[in-house]
Amino acid sequence: METKDGCSSLSTELEEMRVSRKISNTALSTIDAVVEECKSREKFWLSNMELSPQVAFVLYHASRNTRIIFGKMHSRFIHATQLHENPKVVNDAAIVFPELSEMCSLLDSLRGRARKITPEMVQFIRRRVKTLRNTAQKASMLPTVKEEVESVDKAELTRELEELAADLRVNLI
Repeated sequence: METKDGCSSLSTELEEMRVSRKISNTALSTIDAVVEECKSREKFWLSNMELSPQVAFVLYHASRNTRIIFGKMHSRFIHATQLHENPKVVNDAAIVFPELSEMCSLLDSLRGRARKITPEMVQFIRRRVKTLRNTAQKASMLPTVKEEVESVDKAELTRELEELAADLRVNLI
């Protein structure tokens, strides 16, 4: 499922859930599909050799934040019935969803023009990530630090840190 379609579908499903005051199982699978697209975006920015590591990291960071916030949304939907948060969780999702959708669209628009990403664009994305995280936190859609750390691939992190250390050694010698 393409993200634009996934976000459009999710937007429609959020409105339907708001009206019905019930969590939809199709919304959960739509969120799953959008999360997978976010993972694909993360991999794209991590492996993009056209960009400096600093720029690629900002774009990866933005992609990762959209994924973990969508993941938290999914988790809240699953537990909403048990926690008696059924209408509240939909309202919370509706607060953060426009910024999530905007970030996905922005990151997708930059894919085809990676070489033309200016420092101003990078600053804009940083500010948008900060705003997204603040909005998600206010809507209880931001994962806790513990939840964020749990989602980190330890083997991949170790490999990346070893590569960084090797690069630093080469640059310092």
